[in-house]
Amino acid sequence: RVREHFRRLVGTVCGEMRAWQADQRRPACRLLAVLMMYQEEHLTEFCDKLCPALQAAMGLQDDDKGAVRDGAAECARLLAHHVDPRAYLPQLLAQLGPGALAG
Repeated sequence: RVREHFRRLVGTVCGEMRAWQADQRRPACRLLAVLMMYQEEHLTEFCDKLCPALQAAMGLQDDDKGAVRDGAAECARLLAHHVDPRAYLPQLLAQLGPGALAG
């Protein structure tokens, strides 16, 4: 049943991960991780929402010893585990800009 409702929840949860208050971001990261565990390989179609939210959450400063960043990193690990890199790497690499990987 979680898979059936993920589509409706993912946008809201990703929005909460960008909230200005860490008290909203922390539970959103935990909830997203649980939801992602149920989705597994079905996460592929949501990379366009998940990647920007995870990037934003990892870049935000939080005042709870990195709990938001750690939660977002766990979500990123789940995404990488269940989704073919070809689905999300182009989006992530586009954020780096041209020549970012050049030595």
